[in-house]
Amino acid sequence: MLKRLSYKYLLSGAVIILLTLIALRPSTGEAQDKSKYSESENVGFAFYNFSKSKPEFKDWITDMDNYKKARPVEKMEMMHQEIYRLENGFFNYHPDENLISLNMEALVKSSNYFAESQKKGALTDVNITLADLPENYFPFYIGGVWIAVVIKDFEDLTNFTFTGDEYQEFAEKLNFNRHAYALSQKVGVDFKLRPLSVDTSAPIELDGIEMWLMLVEIGEMVMWRKHRNERQILLTHKAPWFITEGHKDLLRLYRN
Repeated sequence: MLKRLSYKYLLSGAVIILLTLIALRPSTGEAQDKSKYSESENVGFAFYNFSKSKPEFKDWITDMDNYKKARPVEKMEMMHQEIYRLENGFFNYHPDENLISLNMEALVKSSNYFAESQKKGALTDVNITLADLPENYFPFYIGGVWIAVVIKDFEDLTNFTFTGDEYQEFAEKLNFNRHAYALSQKVGVDFKLRPLSVDTSAPIELDGIEMWLMLVEIGEMVMWRKHRNERQILLTHKAPWFITEGHKDLLRLYRN
C-alpha cells in the first residue's frame, strides 16, 4: 500500500513539474505583451531580429539600474526572471506588430503672421522641430550597444506648405489667429514606428558615439497640444498599412 501511494505521489509530482516547465518555456506562437518591455528593449529586439542574431541578454540585465543595486542573492533570482522575460519577448517579437512608440516635445514654427497668411495667394510654411533632436535619428542604448533609429522620409512629415484656407484651420487650433505676432508654439508629437532594416556592416560615429543604424518608417504620427486639460489633435498622419491596437486585438480574436 505504501509503495502504491509513493508511486502515485511521485507520478503526480512529475506531472506538476512537467506542466510548470511547459508554462515557463518561451512561447513562439503568442503575441508579444508590449507593456512588459521598454522601448529600448523593443528597439533591441528589432535590431537583433533583422540582423538574424540572438542578443546577449545577460549584458542587457547587468546594465539595468535595479540589477546593479540588488544584493547578490536578489541578482541571481533577477537574472533568471529577466532572461525568461526577455527571451519570451524576443521570440514573440514581430516588426509589423510590435511598433516602436515615441512621445516627444516639439516646436511648431510658422513662416507668416496670421494676417499675412490670409492675403490672396499667400502660402505659409510650417516646420515641426523635435526638442533636443537636431538630427534625424533617435539614439537608444541597450546592453552596451548604441542604436540610431533613423526615420524614413522624416522631413516630408515635418514640413508643410499651407494655402490661406488650410493655414486658417491649422492656426485656429493653435490660437495663432488670436495672437497677431504668434509664430511658434510648443506641442506634443507621438510616433508609431515600424522597423525596416539595419546596417550591420559597421557602426558610424554620431555625436562622438559609435552607433548601429536602424531604418524605420512612420505608421502613425499625431501632433497635439493640451487645451483646457484635454488633448487637442492638430495634425495626424497614418500610413496605409497602419492598424490601431484595438483593430489588432479584433484580428487576433478572429484568427483564434
